[in-house]
Amino acid sequence: MQKLLLASTPGPLARDLIYSLFRVHLRLSIAVGAAWSKLTNLTTTTEWLKPLARSSKLGAPNWFVQQVATLGAVAALSCLTLPYAQAQGTAEPSTVTRADLKPLLRADWQGALTYRDYQNQQLVTLATQLSATETTPQVVTLNYVYREPNGKQVRGADQLRLQANGTQIEWDGLLMRVQQKRLLPRRVVQLVLVGEGTDNNQRATVRRTVLLAARQYSVRKEVRFQGDTTFLLRHEYQFQR
Repeated sequence: MQKLLLASTPGPLARDLIYSLFRVHLRLSIAVGAAWSKLTNLTTTTEWLKPLARSSKLGAPNWFVQQVATLGAVAALSCLTLPYAQAQGTAEPSTVTRADLKPLLRADWQGALTYRDYQNQQLVTLATQLSATETTPQVVTLNYVYREPNGKQVRGADQLRLQANGTQIEWDGLLMRVQQKRLLPRRVVQLVLVGEGTDNNQRATVRRTVLLAARQYSVRKEVRFQGDTTFLLRHEYQFQR
C-alpha cells in the first residue's frame, strides 16, 4: 500500500509523513466513535445508554461505556503524535555544499585573529587579512597575513576540503562532522563542525562555529580536552569586507 500511494514521492521524510497520515486516518476512523463522547462530554454517552439499560437486560453498564470512551480518546491522541515521532526519527544529517562556501571566495577580507597564548593563558589579538580561493572544485584555501605588534607580517594558510556527501569537512587535516547548519537573519549561514584531534599536544574534541554571509565571516575554534566537560576558546577569526 505504501508503494502504491507514494510511488512518485522523492524524499524518504515526505514519504514517511504521508504514509503516517494515511495510517492516522484509518485509526481515527475506528477510534472516533468512542473518543467523541470523551472529547466533548463524557456524561453524554453514559446518560444516553441509561434508558436502554433500564428497558433491556442487554444494556451496557456505565463503567463499560466510560472505559470504552477513555480508551478511544487515548488511541486518537496516540495516532496524532505518530507523524511527529516518525519525522524526528528520519531527520536527514546537515550537509554543506560548494554554494554555501561561495561567499567566502574573496580576496578583500579585513579583520583580526584573537588567540589564546598557552604560556600565560592570555588572549592576543593580531590585525589579519584573508584571501580565500577555490583551488579545486572541493577545496578552498584560506591565505592569511598577520601583522604582529612589532609591525612584522607573518603568513599562514588553512585548507578546507569538502567531502563528497557534504556531511564532513576536512579542515587543515582534521576531519570534522557537520553537526549543525542554520540560516540566521540577514542571510547568515551558521555551521557547527566537530572533530576529534589534538591541541597543545593533548587529545581533544575540536569544535568550529562558522558564520558566513556576503560581507561577514567569522570562525570560532574551541577545544575540550579529555576529562573536561567544557569547551575552551582556542582562537577566533572575525572578518568583514
